[in-house]
Amino acid sequence: MDFLRARVGVEVSFNHAEAIPWQFTRLNIAGESERVMEASRIDVGVVVTATESLKAWSKMDSAVGTFDAFRAWLREMRPILPVPLLLVGLSSAGWEPTDAFGGTRTGTRT
Repeated sequence: MDFLRARVGVEVSFNHAEAIPWQFTRLNIAGESERVMEASRIDVGVVVTATESLKAWSKMDSAVGTFDAFRAWLREMRPILPVPLLLVGLSSAGWEPTDAFGGTRTGTRT
């Protein structure tokens, strides 16, 4: 988990889309496994990810999973995930374009 406070675990995920199911799984393990230290156990999980607009605005790699993909995975996995989860998609709607991020599409790969 990236953050833990008051038994709420937070995963901030700008990872490759293939890792999406593991974001949900890790939080559920933190809530359900007896092997997790009591101080690290959670009652609720939060997953924060990028929408397509934020992904484009910040020039994230094309392989980064987005809110829509997370939502689709959560819909399929929900029956086997006992820990309550909140999915948050960060949007850049209305933000001015920026050159603050180099991204991966500007000649860093051949």
